[in-house]
Amino acid sequence: MTRKILFITGTRADFGKLKSLINKLEGRVEFQVIICVTGMHLIPEFGLTVEEVRRATSAEIIERKNQVLGDDFGKVLLSSVSIFREVFMSYEPDLIVVHGDRVESFAATSVGVFNNHLVSHIEGGELSGTNDEVVRHAISKLAHYHFVSNQKAKSRLVQMGENPEHIRIFGSPDIDLMKSANLPSLAECASHYDLNDLSHQQYIVALLHPVTTELDKIEIQVRIWIKFLVFLSKRYAVILIWPNNDPGSSSILEGYNELESIAGISIFPNLRFEYFLSLLKNTKMLVGNSSAGIRECPVYGVPTINIGSRQAGRDRHKTVYDCSWNYDELADTFEKLEGGPVAPYEHCRLYGEGNSDVMFLETLLDEAFWSVPRQKVFVDVDG
Repeated sequence: MTRKILFITGTRADFGKLKSLINKLEGRVEFQVIICVTGMHLIPEFGLTVEEVRRATSAEIIERKNQVLGDDFGKVLLSSVSIFREVFMSYEPDLIVVHGDRVESFAATSVGVFNNHLVSHIEGGELSGTNDEVVRHAISKLAHYHFVSNQKAKSRLVQMGENPEHIRIFGSPDIDLMKSANLPSLAECASHYDLNDLSHQQYIVALLHPVTTELDKIEIQVRIWIKFLVFLSKRYAVILIWPNNDPGSSSILEGYNELESIAGISIFPNLRFEYFLSLLKNTKMLVGNSSAGIRECPVYGVPTINIGSRQAGRDRHKTVYDCSWNYDELADTFEKLEGGPVAPYEHCRLYGEGNSDVMFLETLLDEAFWSVPRQKVFVDVDG
């Protein structure tokens, strides 16, 4: 029996989490792999990262545009629900796989559950700042099965009434790729993106996303961020990557117009995931508020200056240095890090050993998985 596995991806970030799982299922007679590409992937201003999906897989790809630049969450949610209703009716998947906390994942899970499709959620049970955390927990309450990164995440889901038998700890699947021996070299990265001199410790990766619950403060935050980037560029080359497409991103991008003439700052709408990982592995540090600074950088032992509240509540490795939106604090933290120990620091092991894809496949090959009830029941914690 061949089962249809439908993956949902709306951003470059969630595809990085799903890629190894998709590749693990490809070519197996037990599964027909389908990828629904939507969201940020199909917005031209962000580089049409659907091309990265096409390069990475031989699976069937269906494209559904659910937004244009500037659409608010409500409009994107409404559009996404309509799209996924059509897709699920057409393809009748045996399993829908979603990741994280994006509006596309929430919409797909809602439509899937109410149409009695089995839905699995990757990396539920985690904490983060802004509305992302609320959306993540909502997806977890709807989804039937959970693949989580560690015991803490599992414990939170159990606390939320999820059945422990329907939760598997399998790490963070992007680590499967992070530990690959096939990442491009720094020379390949430099050649591909026309960058100069990427020798170790001579560049900084910078990535800032808008905080949707702090849009009234974003203009001030952008001014501090721009000033900090200019300061960094006087010491190191800066590889600056565009934010995601959340509300507020336009304010950040307007600020980046001021940096186009600054020597030492290279600005990119996006980077191919393996190239991004190679750059992270060899950077002096990451600055900004991306989850990459909390999750990926510690795996490589690379320090992070994490700014503001976006990653509030997430587990911290000792490579993460939290700062408020204060320029002097940011500059002082950078000075301390610059004069501190040489990376790599001790590598983080909070998120598995890089074999998430193997455990994912094992679970889907187990016939018991396909008997998970579609009717969910709240499981009280004893005592």
